[in-house]
Amino acid sequence: MKGKYAELRETSPVKTSLKTIKVRVRRLDTILADHEPQLRRVDILAVDVEGWELNVMRGFSLNRYRPMVVILENLFDSPDYVEYMKGCGYSLWSKLPPNDIYVRDQSQIANAWGAVKRRLKLA
Repeated sequence: MKGKYAELRETSPVKTSLKTIKVRVRRLDTILADHEPQLRRVDILAVDVEGWELNVMRGFSLNRYRPMVVILENLFDSPDYVEYMKGCGYSLWSKLPPNDIYVRDQSQIANAWGAVKRRLKLA
């Protein structure tokens, strides 16, 4: 655990034991490359990795996959997320705590949510 996540544990009234384990870390680009050529595009990317979201995004080629929608858990409402995504050409479309929802282009919001509905078989 790092940063504010560690502070959460320290200040929580619920005391639990903590065990350190080693976790193999892989870049998102590497994981997606394992699924090529079947993976042609990414419409929606959701990242929830307990405080490591920006690290994951820095290891992902947004320009290559260009998802229409990116959902990042932002438990502590850090402005760094918005700044980073803006630099990558994404706008903050909505906050659905603890998540931030970013879209590649404001004019594509309808298309993006249409894709979400189709994926979830809601449309």
